[in-house]
Amino acid sequence: MRGAALLSLTGSNRYLNMNPRSDMRRALVYGFALWAIGTVGLRLAGGRLLLPHQPARTISLYAASFALMAWVIPRICLGLRLERGLWFQAAALLMLPTFLLDPFSAAFFPSVFPNIDAGAAGVFGGWLLMCCAGIVAGVWIATTRDLRADAPAAK
Repeated sequence: MRGAALLSLTGSNRYLNMNPRSDMRRALVYGFALWAIGTVGLRLAGGRLLLPHQPARTISLYAASFALMAWVIPRICLGLRLERGLWFQAAALLMLPTFLLDPFSAAFFPSVFPNIDAGAAGVFGGWLLMCCAGIVAGVWIATTRDLRADAPAAK
């Protein structure tokens, strides 16, 4: 089979993709898709989401976004059928569009998001960091939990 050699795992109907490069490209494509969806969503409804003068709502947004990313990203990795050992690499590629493009969104915030109070640029930057922290935490928790489950029992 060209492109990806498949190896049957002993005693299992699952297959291991031996060409992780194509999987990493898909993770990057997912990252750009998530970035685009988020950016369009902020252009449409960001004025109701990023409210710099309402700290309780900002903290709630940060907490909910952290939890959502921690829950969603491991499921994306599962959906991509990545080996657990590649999840941190995939997480980096999922975050890469945010790290590359959103500094410009923050620097030119009033032009990029004219529907949002310019004072919300700091809330926006903090929100991005909380989402990325949720991604890393979700992958770490999922891979650590799985490693512990596979470890032999202590005597």
